[in-house]
Amino acid sequence: MKISLPEILLAELSEYISVKTALHFPREQWEDLERKAVSAAKEFNFSDPEAFVRWVLASPLTSGQLDMLASHLTIHETYFWREPQVFEALCGRILPELVRARAGGEKRLRLWSAGCATGEEPYSLAIALRQVIPDPENWHITILATDINPRVLRKAAAGVYDDWSFRNVPPWLMEKYFRPKEKGQY
Repeated sequence: MKISLPEILLAELSEYISVKTALHFPREQWEDLERKAVSAAKEFNFSDPEAFVRWVLASPLTSGQLDMLASHLTIHETYFWREPQVFEALCGRILPELVRARAGGEKRLRLWSAGCATGEEPYSLAIALRQVIPDPENWHITILATDINPRVLRKAAAGVYDDWSFRNVPPWLMEKYFRPKEKGQY
């Protein structure tokens, strides 16, 4: 898509978003920013994206409006056991080393899944911990899952997923950690 919003307006929007949401859209991502602004404009009932951006920049948005805007700015691509090589390293080396280091003392682990989207990745971390720690009931484990988008966090909290969330997972993962809820949901 060719950028049609004035560059100065995209620069101001990029700065505004950075300040208000901590999301960063550098110059080379302005095409993406414009596409997301066009999408957000429709939800805010603006037919003119430029008018929408000018309104955003001039108006004190409520937290609900910021949440709605953020829902258009973030990436929601996630699934269980995403990046299998990362989970191989976590389960094969990183987590076992952490567990050994803490086994004789305070059995505490705290993990943070920043930008967790709909929750598949923090739940995958929980599964990885269950695979590695032989006595998880004797540990104090905290997984903090955060995202700027409250819409996706609600789905994460519900913990109900469809087949698409399980693409590329090892068969044991679904068999051991999930149960069918409704057709195509777990």
